[in-house]
Amino acid sequence: LLLGDWAEAAAAAALFAIGNLAQSLTFDRTRNALSSLSTLAPSEALRLVDGREENVSVDRLAVGDVIRVKPGERFPIDGSITEGLTSVDESLITGESMPADKRIGSLVYAGSLNGSGAVVVQVTHTSVDSTLANIVELVEEARGGRGHADQTIDRFAAIYTPVVVVAALLLAIAGGAITGDWRDWATRGLVLLVIACPCALIISTPVAIVSAVGVAAKRGFLVKGGSALESIASVRAVVFDKTGTLTRGRPMVTVVDAFNDDERDLLRLAASVEASSEHPLGLAVVDYTAQAGIPIATATRFTAVAGRGASATVEEHRVLVGSPAWFDELTIPYPDSVFDHATQGQTVLVVAREMRGDPVYLGSIALSDQTRPESAAVVERLTQQGILPIAMMTGDNRSTAESIAAQCGIDAVYAELLPGDKSAKVTELLERVGAVAMVGDGVNDGPALGSATVGFAMGLTGSDLALETADVAILRNDLFAVPGAIDLSRRTVAIIRQNIGISLVVKVVALVLTLVGVTTLWMAVAVDLGTSLLVTANALRLTRWQLPGSGHSHGEPAQSAVGLPTADATGLATGDA
Repeated sequence: LLLGDWAEAAAAAALFAIGNLAQSLTFDRTRNALSSLSTLAPSEALRLVDGREENVSVDRLAVGDVIRVKPGERFPIDGSITEGLTSVDESLITGESMPADKRIGSLVYAGSLNGSGAVVVQVTHTSVDSTLANIVELVEEARGGRGHADQTIDRFAAIYTPVVVVAALLLAIAGGAITGDWRDWATRGLVLLVIACPCALIISTPVAIVSAVGVAAKRGFLVKGGSALESIASVRAVVFDKTGTLTRGRPMVTVVDAFNDDERDLLRLAASVEASSEHPLGLAVVDYTAQAGIPIATATRFTAVAGRGASATVEEHRVLVGSPAWFDELTIPYPDSVFDHATQGQTVLVVAREMRGDPVYLGSIALSDQTRPESAAVVERLTQQGILPIAMMTGDNRSTAESIAAQCGIDAVYAELLPGDKSAKVTELLERVGAVAMVGDGVNDGPALGSATVGFAMGLTGSDLALETADVAILRNDLFAVPGAIDLSRRTVAIIRQNIGISLVVKVVALVLTLVGVTTLWMAVAVDLGTSLLVTANALRLTRWQLPGSGHSHGEPAQSAVGLPTADATGLATGDA
């Protein structure tokens, strides 16, 4: 305006306004998509008190309260179903598009959408501690987290910007003094100031980080900040915990070996004893028997021997179910074939029944913690990404560990480790290969997750300590988030480098043209904002990213009413559940 270039000033102001509006809309689009999560959970709930229903604020609900959720409503809080059956759309939380079947004992999450069944839910977390609240908090923290590239560019800009301002002044003053054309050189100084403005350079990294963090949350995993996101791209080795990570974390019946070939009777007797037990192995036998449609008998005089087994009177005969070591102590004979299953990494329960005062061997039941359906495919995908080595760590015995590792295609196995040992192994790998990712779900994985370059926690099934310690929380029960996060991180880093390159090249070319007097002020504004919009649009390509290789077919199978995958009676001998 001081130079009298009214049209030029108007064009510059208009271009700045349009550019800033476009950038604002771009950031708001990502922010709103994530911030709106917190508004999707209802603010009120229908609490049940002494058989009466009352509407209360969700903030007033305490752990242990009981609420009713009607069909078509969103769950207002995290809880466990105590009455009813339904299907729930959990895509808001896990990113899984298929509804999840829910029954008594199933967990539900605030913000998820109830299907066609009315259910009664017991509150397990307050509103401020719900999974949805944690997601919103983590995403907000991630958006504020500064990546290494972002911090480097900011340090560069802190020096670069004042240098440019001084250079523009010197150009205008020196050029005007030498040529006497103060107007022309003042314009060139302004053009230099606009052209050299590092807007595109500064925006190139955060817009990519925000886009990547946003799309990751929608695809079922949370990355805690730009620094963590960039670190994932550098990962060279991945270490998996076994139980609950590579495996489902619960024992399942795999083989039923009846001495008299009557598998149904063997299961009926064993389940009749274990129906009074609280041991995971016993419960697995009961669940499997129920799945096969085998009715169990009423047992009396139940006795449990810690770490050994249990016995009870079933149909007037004493029935014993327990480990081979217990049977050795009781001098009850059984065939050596029982140990064939143990060498394959399975746990064996031996069953005997007292006949005329002497226990008689009836058969054995082998159980094992089954690998996740996607574990082998995830290991293969990581190998294709150039990750090596891929290792497994567990506190379990070596034979079991090696059996699970073989099923998953993992060569490096570290077994019989304490939590501190796991952390030491991760540190050892860090020194050998560089950046290491650790994937775990339990309290005992906390030290290793903290020692790794990047920690992945199975967020919905894992412990609070694992979730707090890890850099990435996997919300859906799907290990494909691990290679997915590596893929997304590498793409993000590549786009950041592209944006930095675009910004620098455009600036250098424009600066040369400015010095020779070709560029006008409005052209300078157009180049500056155009570059900013270009790097923004390039970063927004990340919002279309899909989790490679994942889907319902890779996740946990649909579960039966007793909590185990559906099986028919014909699968008893082979354990094809």
